[in-house]
Amino acid sequence: MHARVWRVRMLPGKTEDFKAALQALSEQARRQPGYRGFLLLGPAGEDTPDTTVIGLWESFDAMRASERNLFLTQALAHLYKFSEGMPHIIERPVLSSNFEVGGKSAGPGTRA
Repeated sequence: MHARVWRVRMLPGKTEDFKAALQALSEQARRQPGYRGFLLLGPAGEDTPDTTVIGLWESFDAMRASERNLFLTQALAHLYKFSEGMPHIIERPVLSSNFEVGGKSAGPGTRA
């Protein structure tokens, strides 16, 4: 499993709009081969608008395919309306996980 991690600085007062936009994008994301879900982590405190989105993918190749078919570009354009500047994006392999997906572990080496 691989993760695409986005660090986003939300515009003031746009948390609910950002959450709604991300939820709407998740419907499109579910149609992407290898997509496994996302986590939206809130800011560390009220004085910082920094938010983290973690998108999970079955494989590195599935994550790359989301770039080639323009899903990533569309997602960025959609969320840009509620953020200050472009997000900082990194990609990492998931070394360990105990999430349950469909009653099966979604950790490395397993297929959920």
